[in-house]
Amino acid sequence: MDDVFSTRALGLSSPSLTNSDELLSGRLLKSASPAGSKILEDASSKLELLQHPYDLVAAAGMRTLNGHHVAALELVPDLIVGDGLRDPKVDDVLSPLCASGCFETEMAQVADDRNHLGWGVLEIVREPGNLNDDAPIRGIHAIRPQFTYLTRPTNSEYAMRVDLTGLCRAGHLDGTPGGSQIINNSAISYSPGGLSKPHAPFGKRQEFFKAFNITDPEQQAATSEYILFNRRGNTNEGYSMPRWLAAAAYVELNLQALNYASDFYYNSGAPAWMLFAMGGAIDRRQWADLQDEVAKNHTGLGNRFRGLMANIPGKDVKVQLEQLETPAPSDGFAEQSQEIGANILSAHGIPPKLAGALVAGKLGSTNDVATDLLLLETTRISRERRLLSKVLARTLGTAEGLTPKSFWDAEAEEPAAFKPSFDAETIATMSGVTRQTDPVGSGRDPQEGAAQNGKQRAQQANG
Repeated sequence: MDDVFSTRALGLSSPSLTNSDELLSGRLLKSASPAGSKILEDASSKLELLQHPYDLVAAAGMRTLNGHHVAALELVPDLIVGDGLRDPKVDDVLSPLCASGCFETEMAQVADDRNHLGWGVLEIVREPGNLNDDAPIRGIHAIRPQFTYLTRPTNSEYAMRVDLTGLCRAGHLDGTPGGSQIINNSAISYSPGGLSKPHAPFGKRQEFFKAFNITDPEQQAATSEYILFNRRGNTNEGYSMPRWLAAAAYVELNLQALNYASDFYYNSGAPAWMLFAMGGAIDRRQWADLQDEVAKNHTGLGNRFRGLMANIPGKDVKVQLEQLETPAPSDGFAEQSQEIGANILSAHGIPPKLAGALVAGKLGSTNDVATDLLLLETTRISRERRLLSKVLARTLGTAEGLTPKSFWDAEAEEPAAFKPSFDAETIATMSGVTRQTDPVGSGRDPQEGAAQNGKQRAQQANG
């Protein structure tokens, strides 16, 4: 069954639905730390790392488990980046510095990470050998948040300087000797080790060296910088959490429902059963073998609705099999899936149709998509776009060949590095709504046909 219907058939990992400890949503809940930051100590470098508030590797893995979830995840960053950079000069200066060759691509990844995992990170590499805080930039790269950790200053004089917090990247995540130990594929539980040297906050390398007691010239020369794009949140110091985590349980509940339906049809809809051994004693070893056989081959993911045949030698032993009526998964499955999908999209804050979900009773509507899009753009996306643009204006906007105004919308006089894909006029056209022209200007008398007093209204009523 696993080879026929599961993410494993695609070479992807799928959680075991028979063990709650292996459920991704369970790992997220167990690793959440609402009481503040836990500290991981890396003995090799004497660094204090702020532990992630939840299992980011598990969260990243959930992207493959549900269509509503992945559609909502991809919609937000796509709308934020929109039609790309507003100022072509920005692209001319920054794109040649990017690993992908395109600054818009790097920022799309940052926006995706920020929406998906709570924060996005850009790594900034300066000109080799130049330790000045304003040294020319030679590299810009988006790096994965699930493999990065914030670290506090080690110099007590800078202990309270949050603006000098460092960033470390995990160097080895495969459990190899000398690398990092992974438990249950979880980056939150690994023993720190194999970490790269700390990255400095953007534009503060000199202060950073003092805060972390970095005096080795080679280490100073190898120190990169980072720009952090955080979401809001007060659950954990230093990090923020994505809003969709409220849907984690629903994502896997839907996965379990799909697995149940697949098991039902794959195993010919055979009902479940209860096995009784009565009338005599069964050898303990044989009973243990039977239990193992049932647990291994007749329960759990892919094994529901299967039967069992067993030969138990013993005097006066009677085996009785009772079948239980099992309803077909089609009974209420559509309604259940729709409700689960609605809860997932609600946690994301995404109107259903924008995520490709059809809502009963709305199939014939012509303008609800445009209305939803306008609501999402004005209440959320425009603000997210403005916040990312502010960070860019105050960091890369001071780089060579750019100014903070390079990331601004001159007409609106506000930060806007990206052009929105949909403006008000476009949304109005999509909805089929056109502005009514001035009645007087179009030659129509506004008084015509309008009853101005009781006598005229009576005459109109009487025809």
